[in-house]
Amino acid sequence: MNRLKLACLKQKSVLWENELLQIGHYSSLQDTDGVMNLVIMLFFGNKSQSTDLSNLSCKYSGDNNIQLWNKPSVIQSVIEKKHQAKQELIIQFSNLPYDLLTLEVSYRSSMGETVQLKTGIPMAFIKFFQERHLPEIEFKTSWEACKDSVLLRSDRFQGNLKIVSNIYDLKKMFRKCTDLSQQQEYSYLQGQSDYKVGLVLALRNIISSQLLVKVIHNADKSL
Repeated sequence: MNRLKLACLKQKSVLWENELLQIGHYSSLQDTDGVMNLVIMLFFGNKSQSTDLSNLSCKYSGDNNIQLWNKPSVIQSVIEKKHQAKQELIIQFSNLPYDLLTLEVSYRSSMGETVQLKTGIPMAFIKFFQERHLPEIEFKTSWEACKDSVLLRSDRFQGNLKIVSNIYDLKKMFRKCTDLSQQQEYSYLQGQSDYKVGLVLALRNIISSQLLVKVIHNADKSL
């Protein structure tokens, strides 16, 4: 589950693996007639140095609010040793909320046994947002201008330290974030103060909107 959560925040990661098979993903956005579709490339890698992976099959399932196109429609059934196969998923949502797509994989192991596994596809709502950068002064000005209109504030919570243990983990996930606490970096590293970053997230789908998000990573590692 941690891998799926992390994949929903990262552009590329490993979704699942064992001693024979590794499933990796790379995600991006594709503009189609003004609508941003989520494109996920799945990589199925045979880690063995001596055995081909055979009888590979993939099945995707989801709800009625999701449209899926996959290329090729049927993945190749045999992957030679130390090679990989890939399948492109083009995903669009028609309504909110929606359930994540489920991927069911079946293949024959080196012992001749049929192995079956199931994992989610990393397509959380945030994946459909396009990240934009604003300089610190512009972000603060925009924040002050809109904070009296619609402002949602979450309660302070303890995040998953395997995903975000410090502010630098968050910066790696959101590379265009606005640094709002650079002058406090030393005291933050000493555990004496919090650290703030700003995110600008734009959505173009069934609705078009832009969100300003301020994330505070506290000295006790809570958010």
